[in-house]
Formats: sequence, C-alpha cells, structure tokens
Amino acid sequence: SNDLANAQSKLNFDEKIAALDAWTVGYNRAGGSCLTTATYGDETTVWIGLDDDEVYLALTNPNWQSIQEGKQYRIRIASLAGTRWQGNFYGISRSQEKGVISGGLKEEFVKEVIRTPGIAVYLGSTLIAKLNLDGSPAAFGAMLDCHSSRNPGSSQKAGRSVGKVVSSGAGFIVSQQGHILTN
Repeated sequence: SNDLANAQSKLNFDEKIAALDAWTVGYNRAGGSCLTTATYGDETTVWIGLDDDEVYLALTNPNWQSIQEGKQYRIRIASLAGTRWQGNFYGISRSQEKGVISGGLKEEFVKEVIRTPGIAVYLGSTLIAKLNLDGSPAAFGAMLDCHSSRNPGSSQKAGRSVGKVVSSGAGFIVSQQGHILTN
C-alpha cells in the first residue's frame, strides 16, 4: 500500500543534525520529517519521528525476518517502572531489516515511554527486545526543535510542550487513526 511505502521511506535521514549519547537526530527530506534513532547491541534500532505534527515509532532488526510486510501486529511495551502500553503496529521492510511501525501516536505517549529508563517490547507473548532509553529525552527534544525550525507553519504544539510533560492515569490513548493504545 502507499501508506506502507510512505512509512518505510521515513526510516532514514539525508542530513544528520546531532548525536546525543547513543541517539542520532536527523532530517528526512523526502518526508519532510525529523527523526531520532538509536541502535542497540542486539541490532534492534528504535526510530522516533515527527512529520505534520504526528509522531511515529518504529522498531527494526535484521534478525526479525519472520515479520511480514503490511501485516498488523499487536505490540506490547512495558517500562521498567511497570507502566504498560499496547497498540497496533504494521510490518515493514528496510534494506536487510524487518520491523514494525505505528503512526499517529500522541506526543505525550512517546514522552512517557522515553522518560522511563528502559523498556521491554513484546510481540504477542514473546519478548523481542529490551532497550535502555538513556539519552532519549534529549534526543526527542532535539527532534522537536528540528521539526519546529523546519516547519515554521506547523501548529507548533510540539515545540511548545517540550519540558512540560504531563502524565495522566486515563489508562488508554486513542491514536489519530483510532487505534487504542492501552497501558
């Protein structure tokens, strides 16, 4: 599908903007999006991006060859602090890697995830990655700065809310596509 091709094209950058700890912040000209990424020892790469004031999150790994492009997957994320989220992600291919992506996420959800020291990612009941998120808040902030500087006409809501993270106990978040992300 066109959406899938669009999603996959977001997972690279033409211009490196900053390196913060293990995280790289960059700009993707084709998608007009800013993103931050980090790759771990198990070869999992986390991608967090922002385009049109919409946040997307992807995870890729060359060892995940069983993931089927376009297939919907239920992904659960558990923080070391005990918070849990789940949502629908879609299978993607990227050069030698396979992975999953979800778009239309609430900025507050992503901020809550990156504020935790680490996460465990489950596909069904299978643990597929354990990731240390040190440095991710600074990288996310740099990505938001990139977005507001390159998209002066954007709603600016992303840039304004940096540093004012509010966590609510509602228990679920509805993405713009109508997916319910529960904790």
